[in-house]
Amino acid sequence: MQTIVMNKKRTKEMKILLLIFLAVGIGYTVFLSVFNRSSKHIHILNVDEFEIQLEVTKEAQIIDVRTHSEFKKRHIAGAKNIDYLRVDFRREINKLDKTKPVMVYCMSGYRSKMTLPTLRNAGFTTIYELDSGFSGWVKAGKAVE
Repeated sequence: MQTIVMNKKRTKEMKILLLIFLAVGIGYTVFLSVFNRSSKHIHILNVDEFEIQLEVTKEAQIIDVRTHSEFKKRHIAGAKNIDYLRVDFRREINKLDKTKPVMVYCMSGYRSKMTLPTLRNAGFTTIYELDSGFSGWVKAGKAVE
């Protein structure tokens, strides 16, 4: 009798576990399809690719999303500082020209990746992100000001 109760309990646990795995799998698949469909104009670039893109992209808007104090120390030439952590971040992003490409970076790549949905939702059609951030840029010996 005790074996039957334990088997029923185990069967119920297995069903719940299966449903959880199924829900996670479906959710992940939906997330990937939505993200891939809406991010076809987002390009994650390594340091060398980002540098080349800076040279060939006409009228690129270079956005440094680090804090003002980080930006003041050093930054990529021509960059504009729009701090991702400030409350007016979205408002400042919306002041940019949405018809021109945006090149975005932060210190390590985390904050700039967090800005990608905001940039996409604001209407930017061509977005380039520096994967390793400013620290990767400096480590590679690229020019700063």
